[in-house]
Formats: sequence, C-alpha cells, structure tokens
Amino acid sequence: MIICSLSGKKLFETRHKTVKNTLEEVVERNIDLSYADLRNCKITDASLDGMIAPGASFWGTDFGGSDIGYAILHGADLRCANLSDCCFAHSNLTGANMNGAQFSRTIVEGAVLDRARVSCPSFWECDLQTAQSMIGLVYSHLGEDEIALEKPPVIIKGMGSPFVLHGDTCLWGSVFFNGKDMPPVLYESLSSICATIERMVNSGTSSHNAKYPMPKKESSYKPL
Repeated sequence: MIICSLSGKKLFETRHKTVKNTLEEVVERNIDLSYADLRNCKITDASLDGMIAPGASFWGTDFGGSDIGYAILHGADLRCANLSDCCFAHSNLTGANMNGAQFSRTIVEGAVLDRARVSCPSFWECDLQTAQSMIGLVYSHLGEDEIALEKPPVIIKGMGSPFVLHGDTCLWGSVFFNGKDMPPVLYESLSSICATIERMVNSGTSSHNAKYPMPKKESSYKPL
C-alpha cells in the first residue's frame, strides 16, 4: 500500500494491504501525512490518535467508529466524510472543511474548530459546549445561508425538530429564519419554551443540590 500526496509525491509505503492498517502504522511511527490523498477510503474503527495530516484530503472517506484524538488536521478536507461515532477529542481541526460530513455521536471534547466549515444538521448533535474553541466556525445552510459562530449556540430539543438559536437567527429542522420572519407556529413554540423557563425561574423554590447525598432510609426487608 502506497500513500501519496495530492501532488503525487510518495509519502509512505508499506506491505499492508488495507488503508486502515497502513494509517495505523503511520500513526504509530509518527509519520507526517501533510496533504495526503486519502479520498473515498474506508477506514472504520481505526486507532488514529495523534495522526499528523494537515491539509490532507479525506473527501468521502468513511471514518465511522475511529479514534482520531489529539490529531493535527488543520486545513484538512473532510467533505462528505462519515464521522459517525468518531472521537476527535483534543484534535486541531482549524480551517477544516467538513461540508456534507455526517456527524452522529461524534466527540469533539477539547477540539479546536476555529474557522472550520460544516453544513450537515447532524453537526448540532455534537456536544459543542465541550469543544475548546470554535471562533469563526461557519455553518452553511443548504448552500445559501451561513451562520458564523464564535461560541456554541443554544440548542433546544424535545419539541419536534430541534431549535438552534444564535443571535437573532433560528434554525428549525431544515428551515432557517431570522427574528423578523418567524412563522406563527415557530413563534408559538418558542413562546411556550420561554414561558416554561420563566415559570421555573419564578417558582420561588430551590432544587435539591445533587452534590449532597439524599438521606438513606433503613430497609424494612427482613430475611426469612
């Protein structure tokens, strides 16, 4: 198996017959795969923690279930890639193009997503609160509307399609709105959410602090 760069330069050669095994050896040997051409590959359930591949092209590649933590992937092309069940914990994805990439249970804890580009609604399933940084990240909606983010948006689930709220814009399922053109049904749903939160805030009762253990009751069970 030979891995070449996008310009055709040979970067690595091995006796392995699969891309997955080849990449795992590359990572183990700490070999630089800058601008590697790895388009449309199947690399599922791979152990790629620490991979060095800035500017590499993984267009259409299936990474499903792979560990890609602590990786250097700034400027990488991950368009239309399958990133479901992947772990990008503490990886550098600055400027990575992930338009069309599929996310599902994807871990981005500690990851740098600055100036990255995404377009698939499944991206909002990620726990973005755990990302290290996402300054300048751009979500492209249907190739027409773009949302530039500096911090994680407010995401509300449990009322049909999720609401993604950022500034005065709202992404509701597959429909994009700003505050001035909300349809009545969306306005009513958001008003209901606001009313629920307001009732909780104004309830006047404090909730139990989960850090303190609940008092235990002695069991009444008596062995025969």
